Formats: sequence, structure tokens, C-alpha cells
Amino acid sequence: MPASLVPGTDYRLRLIWLANPAVSAYSAQFTVTAAPTFTITAPAAGAIWQAGGAPQNLVFTCANLPAPGQTILYLYKGGVFVRSLGTSPCQNGTNTRLVYVPASLVPGPDYQLRLLWLTNPAIGAQSAQFTVN
Repeated sequence: MPASLVPGTDYRLRLIWLANPAVSAYSAQFTVTAAPTFTITAPAAGAIWQAGGAPQNLVFTCANLPAPGQTILYLYKGGVFVRSLGTSPCQNGTNTRLVYVPASLVPGPDYQLRLLWLTNPAIGAQSAQFTVN
């Protein structure tokens, strides 16, 4: 289904026989819901995380999830994958997770987190760039 469909409860499909377009059938009505969305609010742009320091808060929001689920978190530096930081539960609303910043990371101002929904990894969010010292 196209992502542009407006959520509703009165959708139906029509099947038409190409050899005789006068012959067709309709499906039962079904519901189209809004697509799930994710937004990372922390770390914010310009945040500074200490490698090997105290754990930092990852704060993200989820909306339109059909049920609680799981996400996976990836760390990138300069757009290049660095490592997975594990999975985290998610539910509609604000979610917080502690992130341990490995001491082995190379310092830099160009780190980002990517959060993907395990039910459909094409859906997720990316943080603003932050610094690791």
C-alpha cells in the first residue's frame, strides 16, 4: 500500500479481469493505519559524550506502533558503521535507554546513532551529529 494513503476503516480492493473488464469483484472492507514513526531527541546536535565515561541517555519517541516491539541501535562515525549497540524495547510515546560509550572509540564530532524497528528495518530514525571525546 502506498504510504500516502490516509488512515481509514472503509478501504476495499477491486479485482478486474483484464480479458473482460466488466467482470470484477470487491474485497471486504479493511483498515489502513498510519505508518509507525521514530524520532531521536537525544543526543541532540552538538552533544558531547565521553568514551568510557558514564552511560548516556538515548531518548526516542515512537508513534503508531501496532504493539510494543524491539529496536536495534547502530553507531556511525562520519556516515560509516562503527558497531551495534544492541536492542531496546519500544512502545508508543517517549522511550529512554542508557547507552554505554566504548572507551575504544576514536574521538570526533561526527558520530550519529541509527535506530531501526526490528519488525520492519526500513523504518527508523537517525540522531543529529554529536561528539565523542
